[in-house]
Amino acid sequence: MKTQIFSSFKIRMSSMVGAGKTVDNHFKKGNIYRIYIKDFLTLDEVEVRPKPFLNIVCGPNGTGKSSILCAICLCLGGKPVVTGRGKEIAEFVKHGKNTSILEVELFMGDQVENVVVGRRFDRTNKSHWSLQGRDVNKKVVEKKLSELQIQMDNLCHFLPQDRVSSFAKMNTKELLDATERAVGDPSLAEQHLILCASGDHLQSLNSRVKSLEEELSRAVTRNAQLKDAVTNHEMKIKLEESIKKLQTQKLWFFYDLKRKLHSQMKENWDKSFRELKGMQKTLAPVEEKLKMLQNMGKELKSLIRQMSGEIKKRQGMAHSLQKQYEHHEEMIGDFQRELNGKRQEEQRRQREFGDMQKQLNVLQAQLSNMPHIEGADHLGNHESQIVFL
Repeated sequence: MKTQIFSSFKIRMSSMVGAGKTVDNHFKKGNIYRIYIKDFLTLDEVEVRPKPFLNIVCGPNGTGKSSILCAICLCLGGKPVVTGRGKEIAEFVKHGKNTSILEVELFMGDQVENVVVGRRFDRTNKSHWSLQGRDVNKKVVEKKLSELQIQMDNLCHFLPQDRVSSFAKMNTKELLDATERAVGDPSLAEQHLILCASGDHLQSLNSRVKSLEEELSRAVTRNAQLKDAVTNHEMKIKLEESIKKLQTQKLWFFYDLKRKLHSQMKENWDKSFRELKGMQKTLAPVEEKLKMLQNMGKELKSLIRQMSGEIKKRQGMAHSLQKQYEHHEEMIGDFQRELNGKRQEEQRRQREFGDMQKQLNVLQAQLSNMPHIEGADHLGNHESQIVFL
């Protein structure tokens, strides 16, 4: 499809930039030599051949001035927003058409073939580029235009009517930068940036020097004011050293005091320990008697436990007889009188058991109140009573 669209331009280009072309001697390298527009904005098809000194396009309203400038911008790699007429390339296609075609021929010299840049785009925002009639990508075109120092985004290089207000708002710095990029050597802008950076750095250094000088002046003034403070500080250091020495002496004094106190306490402890040993020897016989009494107490407790077991055994027997009685109450009606006699006998035994229990309690009380050493003579009597029970 690309070949069919640009084929007519290839024929036209070969007839114009071929051998033996006749041009005005005032044309310079990079000047616009020819502009071809088709189905673009309000234009159907037009070809413009400007003079060598093209600088401004003027004319009555509605004659297509802005359309020609927009065509130059878009064909030479400019963005739609630069024109001030739209944000998308599809907005520049003529109403009722599907595709627009632009072509700009740039003068290169008397004996050199002119550069022909072509661009075709449609309502889907798809663009196809050509260079010398051959299909290429946009980067190839941009590289070629960069070699010719064509800057569509520089308002000092290309100024559409709709961007005049933006140009008027530029300050002197922005105008200088744009002018350098438009008319100067490519390295001029870079050198200017280096110069600006150096100036900023110099200004920063000057500010730093001034700040250091002010700081030095303040330090000198402060040093004079602090002379007395330094003297006081030195005196303070000496006093602190004296205090440290006195504190050390104080610690040694307390250490010596504690050492003497420790020695005295150790002597007292040794004396008390010797006294304790003597008392232990004196109390040895008493401890032996105490152990003997404790053993006797254990024997009494054992006997009491045995008697308690016998009592519990008899209580169990009584409980068993009671159950047998209740169980055979109906069967032993004939033996009721005999059972009553046995019951009376059992009651007598219960009384005897109660008396024995009381005597046992009395013995336990006497045993618990028995002195640690004295009272050993009565122990035999208690034992005989327990045996009797």
